[in-house]
Amino acid sequence: MLRVDRAAGEHLSAGDGQAAVVHLHLRAERAQHGGRALEPVGLLEPQAGGVDDLRLAVRERGDDAQHRDQIRDGRGVDRDAAQRAAPYGDGILRLAHIRAEAAQHIQHRAVALRRVGRKARDRDAGGRERAHAQEKRGKTYEPKSVESRLYDFWQKNGYFHAEPDKSKKPYTIVMPPPNITGQLHMGHALDNTLQDILTRFRRMQGYCTLWLPGTDHASIATEAKIVAAMAEEGVTKEELGREGFLERAWEWKKVYGGRITEQLRKMGSSCDWSRERFTMDEGCSKAVREVFVNLYNKGLIYRGERIINWCPHCKTSISDAEVEYTEQDGFFWHLRYPLTDGSGFIELATTRPETLLGDTAVAVHPDDERYKDMVGKTLTLPLVGREIPIVADSYVDPEFGTGVVKITPAHDPNDFEVGLRHNLEVINVLDDGAVINENGGKYQGLDRYEARKRIVEDLDKGGFLVRVEPHAHNVGECYRCHTTVEPRVSRQWFVKMEPLAKPAIEAVKSGETKFIPERFEKTYFHWMENIRDWCISRQLWWGH
Repeated sequence: MLRVDRAAGEHLSAGDGQAAVVHLHLRAERAQHGGRALEPVGLLEPQAGGVDDLRLAVRERGDDAQHRDQIRDGRGVDRDAAQRAAPYGDGILRLAHIRAEAAQHIQHRAVALRRVGRKARDRDAGGRERAHAQEKRGKTYEPKSVESRLYDFWQKNGYFHAEPDKSKKPYTIVMPPPNITGQLHMGHALDNTLQDILTRFRRMQGYCTLWLPGTDHASIATEAKIVAAMAEEGVTKEELGREGFLERAWEWKKVYGGRITEQLRKMGSSCDWSRERFTMDEGCSKAVREVFVNLYNKGLIYRGERIINWCPHCKTSISDAEVEYTEQDGFFWHLRYPLTDGSGFIELATTRPETLLGDTAVAVHPDDERYKDMVGKTLTLPLVGREIPIVADSYVDPEFGTGVVKITPAHDPNDFEVGLRHNLEVINVLDDGAVINENGGKYQGLDRYEARKRIVEDLDKGGFLVRVEPHAHNVGECYRCHTTVEPRVSRQWFVKMEPLAKPAIEAVKSGETKFIPERFEKTYFHWMENIRDWCISRQLWWGH
């Protein structure tokens, strides 16, 4: 079915064949140059005279046989359209050819439009994707663009600031001050988040709420960090001197203390920063001195020689809470201590043969039938030749090992207590660096581990070593440098713990203070009921 422009059909119907041909030709040209698409209509039936006029118009436009042949062969136009147009003569064939050219141009134009359309759709799709991505980004929480601005708003408006208000119930949390040794870790993040939740909850309930922030000078940990940093520069604190070292310590506090408080702010901590404290501020230092004097006047603080935990690396005493115990593979050295009268010997075992140099007794349980006849006799200390007594003390477990314990009051807390009960001599054989001192005889100057090796060799040569067996046991380490702690007698300041522990124990037993979960009460009672006098002095420059 031949399809042409409706306007051309109107010309043909009116007998204006030339006008129709011209119109179709111009229409094809317009299609070639991007004009609008032709409107499809049915096959136009020629009217009287219209075909002759059309033939004339076609011939006047220089129609040739080549065009007719192409049309008759079906090339350039639809074959079916050419066959149906053939009865109407050359004019109709030319019309078909013009229509074919127009269709070809329209097809090219349609292809181009489709390409443009695809590009437009692609652009639209890309735009939609970008819009979707932008919308998605808008829904994603971007803390940098929100939190700092919001926290500044909170602070500027004083929402965390607290003033005493007698009309409100008070609620206060004192932040456990982080050490200024570096920066916060995940443990701090969890702890402070929980405090913040409680504080904000009470604040919204209408309480007069205060969360007091601060940082801790952490004398041992901070001094160890500073000394390590100085070592990388090839400088020691002794070379700097006390004043020079303290200047450096305050600079450290300025850097790391500021970093910690900035981290707390970044977490959104709703602290009253106008009350921020540092444990070596003048106010805190004054409070420390006042409490110390008050406790001393009450007889709760005293200075004396007792067993303390000594760190040979940090060269300072540390409290029981600052000792971490790890299981290590060691040995039990079984030794023979000969009776002075030559009637035999006593066998015992030790994990620290180097402390033999400071032994001042051997203890057995008073009810142990194996040794009842030996109590009161003396032994000759191997390698040293010193006579030491055999004493009876309930501290000894008769079921453990041979039921005999060597007593070294200067280097074991339990031995120290036994020594006090039996008035035993206290002989310290190690210096501040865990090196054998002048009381160690020929072993003086040896590191404790080198001395151990030499002493075991000499015991074996002297016939005092019975056997050696592997033994895993807990060894105390400094919580900061992880050096094996050396128990030793030292003159330090102590707090009497028994009178302070009693009311604390009673508070839990009465229900005034509760543990959650409740099972931790057992741990608490074990700790408080067995606590020893607390060492509070340190051999450090940084601190009170």
